[in-house]
Amino acid sequence: MKRELVVTRKEEVDHLFRRSKQFLETAEYQISKGFYDLAVFSLEQALKLFLKSKMLASGADYPRTHSVRALLEILSDLVQEDKKPPIKQILNKNLLELAY
Repeated sequence: MKRELVVTRKEEVDHLFRRSKQFLETAEYQISKGFYDLAVFSLEQALKLFLKSKMLASGADYPRTHSVRALLEILSDLVQEDKKPPIKQILNKNLLELAY
């Protein structure tokens, strides 16, 4: 008989956040060694996992996407009104970079 592993939303939020911190630490190490291209990759992974953890913490499921822009747009719809302007500002300021 196969047992199914059940993970709570809180456990998944914690897991995503922990992985995000690990990718950030990896990026810091890579920067210290001059591996800048790898550090950028690790930073992007850290950001995506962080955004997904915040979505889950807000009560929404995150989409299966690799787009930082899409994740930011979705998160901006989920957060309280007073937290929307900084996210919108990031989106507007970095529109071109986030398109790629």
